[in-house]
Amino acid sequence: MVSMPKPPDPQQTANAQTGSNVMSSWASSIMGNANEVTPYGKVNYKVSGYETVTDPSSGMTYRIPRYNRTTTLSPEQQRLLALQNQASENLGNLAVQQSKALQGILGTPLNTEGLQDWTALPNWDENAFSADRQRVENAVMDRWRTQNDPEFAKREASLAARGLTPGARGYDYAADEQNRARTDATMQAILAGGQEQSRLLGEQTNRAQFNNALRGEQFNERQTLQAFPVNLITALMSGSQVNVPQAAPYRSQSIAPAPIADLTMANYQARANNAMATNQGLFGLGGSILGLPMFGRMFA
Repeated sequence: MVSMPKPPDPQQTANAQTGSNVMSSWASSIMGNANEVTPYGKVNYKVSGYETVTDPSSGMTYRIPRYNRTTTLSPEQQRLLALQNQASENLGNLAVQQSKALQGILGTPLNTEGLQDWTALPNWDENAFSADRQRVENAVMDRWRTQNDPEFAKREASLAARGLTPGARGYDYAADEQNRARTDATMQAILAGGQEQSRLLGEQTNRAQFNNALRGEQFNERQTLQAFPVNLITALMSGSQVNVPQAAPYRSQSIAPAPIADLTMANYQARANNAMATNQGLFGLGGSILGLPMFGRMFA
């Protein structure tokens, strides 16, 4: 009869698995963080020391490496960095100098002294510029009369010479024609006067709007002059900010550790199955021998 194999020690199996995991992780870190060499410089990884880590369940200790990542610029890039740092320092010093003037600039509040006065927009008034309107109407009618009254006088004289007096058919026709012409001229004079009145009102409105827009631009200019030093100093300070080095994250490519625990248990199970199969075979063989006739007469 074959004895059954002894089951594996769980603690030993766990310790072996932990050790395999640690070594796999270490190898992954080395493989995943290769040294880099570029035209702008190089990046090197180097072990700077070890930290001891103790497994609380088993008490076993492991030495875990700690890496330094060192970036070295090429000579050309190093010179550029030095120039950039110098320029940032100069901008910072200039910002400090200019900021001393802010107290005086911001200490004086904005005011509207000396600006263009506000101009009220005119309200519509039908009597506004009525004298100017009337003057245009009179000028138009005076010109019309100067051109047409002599002609009308000649026509009346001609009618009288022909014996046509007021009330006569021919005379009334000529008079009506003259009246229509005078009415048309009067309407044209009224229209011209109204257009002059509207023009003068529009000029007054435009002048008010121009003055108010000018006042707004003048105030905007004062705001710009006050804000310009502040914006300039802010820009200078942004150019002199400290650039915190940005390192690439530590990369770890996982290497699957050997499944020691699974292999140990599989090995144990295989040996146990072999032992059971062997024992079952021996028991079967013994039963077959006892079933022979010779052994049956011996035990009869």
